[in-house]
Amino acid sequence: MGSLLLWDTFDAATASHPERTAIRAGTHDITFRDLAAHVVAAAAALGDAGVARGARVVLLAYDEPTTLAWLFAAFRQGASVAVMMPASSETAAQLALLDPTVVVACRAGDDRIVHFGGAHGPALPPGLVVFTAGTTGLAKGVVHTHETLGASVRILQLLRVEAMFGVAGGTVDETKLATDLGVVARSVPLGLVYGTTMPLTTIAGITVALQALLAGDQLVPLAPARPVRLLRSVHDDALTNVSLYPLLAQRLVRELHAHPIDTPANLMFVGIGGGPVPESVAAALEASLGCAVAVGYGATEAGGAITMGRITDHASTRHGTIGTPLPGIEVTIDSESSELLVRTPARCVGCIDAVGVTPPVEHDGWYRTGDLARTAPGGAYTVHGRVDALIRRGGRRIDPVSVEHALERHPDVDQAAVFAVASRAVAGEDDVWSLVVARGPLEEGGVRRHCSELLGPEATPRRVIVVPSLPRTADGSVRRHQLESVARLALERQ
Repeated sequence: MGSLLLWDTFDAATASHPERTAIRAGTHDITFRDLAAHVVAAAAALGDAGVARGARVVLLAYDEPTTLAWLFAAFRQGASVAVMMPASSETAAQLALLDPTVVVACRAGDDRIVHFGGAHGPALPPGLVVFTAGTTGLAKGVVHTHETLGASVRILQLLRVEAMFGVAGGTVDETKLATDLGVVARSVPLGLVYGTTMPLTTIAGITVALQALLAGDQLVPLAPARPVRLLRSVHDDALTNVSLYPLLAQRLVRELHAHPIDTPANLMFVGIGGGPVPESVAAALEASLGCAVAVGYGATEAGGAITMGRITDHASTRHGTIGTPLPGIEVTIDSESSELLVRTPARCVGCIDAVGVTPPVEHDGWYRTGDLARTAPGGAYTVHGRVDALIRRGGRRIDPVSVEHALERHPDVDQAAVFAVASRAVAGEDDVWSLVVARGPLEEGGVRRHCSELLGPEATPRRVIVVPSLPRTADGSVRRHQLESVARLALERQ
């Protein structure tokens, strides 16, 4: 199999569908021919800068279409490429770890190489480096090859066939991956229009974009900071599929409650992933949009999506679980630790450290996700927090996510984040603390009584601290490593 698998597949899609719209950016349609011309020009600039196989390229994602053009250009050159936010607190640490050969500012109309430099970092295979969300505060670069990313795209293609035609999607044949991706790229597109709010810095953002473009379908980057505009795009751009992260799904529910819209005629499916999702949010979104809404689960190290609720599932499965494994993926639960384990052809080859690439953590050939899970009726799964985030209190191990959901059921609480603080009273135990964003005046005692009624006294937060916002990553995940410092600063200011 060629090492430029993803570039070859994009080239095939462009040759087969040159005049089809590849990306809609606002009111501007970019055809596959237009995008390919941009890719060729960007590849020439990278070549002039000495970028070849093994080089490390960083793309600063000011603009999605421009970033995607440079992404395929870097793929064409055989580089290992990472997409980063141009102004993020994590970018400096990510750059230091990757030590890029070049850095490209991907601005619409002003895209150019802005830095030439590093050549001393670890040797990386052609493909993609995805930095994880930053919830722990540590820069972690996950290394994917063309083959592992190609497998991820193929898995999503099989899921699409399953959803649209009601037939089993099958599995991923790694020996035929290039052939299978090429067949889809050259086939008549299904006419799907993918609206995505996932940043291209995330594995979800990258794989959704690749699924659309490598199948000759259309991608519409949406504006997550403006829910009203996003909802308008659902109608105006005739979206068929939309991907959301949990915080944005909550914001859309509030917007739709205040300003209902007509049922979108083309919208078939909305997927929510990237973190815990209250069942009520998915149900309310489905009722407002009039199409199937399902929760999914994924991991950067596993190539993105792992499980997802299906259109044909019962509503309780779509909304209250993370669904069942995608085609070609196996999932099990460790009988001793209750940790979710995954086996997938899309698993990364490792993570970057100071000396090279460390292989992923395995258990008898299964990738350890670090998430606690249980099975639900019908073969679906539910996730109950991180192994390393459990709170030790009263002889129990408390999942902070369950406490957060209880807090968010209080009428005066908009958002909540729960974390452990070492107990001063009992050695080896934790106190439960919480940060909340309130909808209005909030009485701490009333919130604590609300939680005690729902969860019992052991899981009730000892402190409920009101803050204007929670520390979050680009995809809306809570930066859990910052919660205690934010809480103590808020208490000092009271």
